[in-house]
Amino acid sequence: MSGPRRLWILGAVIVAGGLAMGWDQLVILGIAPMLVTLLPCLLMCGVMCLMNCKKDKKDESATKSEAVTQQAHAEGAPASSKETV
Repeated sequence: MSGPRRLWILGAVIVAGGLAMGWDQLVILGIAPMLVTLLPCLLMCGVMCLMNCKKDKKDESATKSEAVTQQAHAEGAPASSKETV
């Protein structure tokens, strides 16, 4: 296991451990301040990654549809009478 999946599993284990031990134990171990500091940042990074992935898929489908449209247009027009814009 490598990449982002490993980080997601590590984060899930930490959160599950925190819920199992309770907030008092996290404060005693000194993990609570790190969680309070890092969780909002991690959430924002996760949201941005999801937005970028969705944008990339959207751009990819748009370029494919443009290529199909251009190909259909080129095949439909005779080669000798191409219009200049």
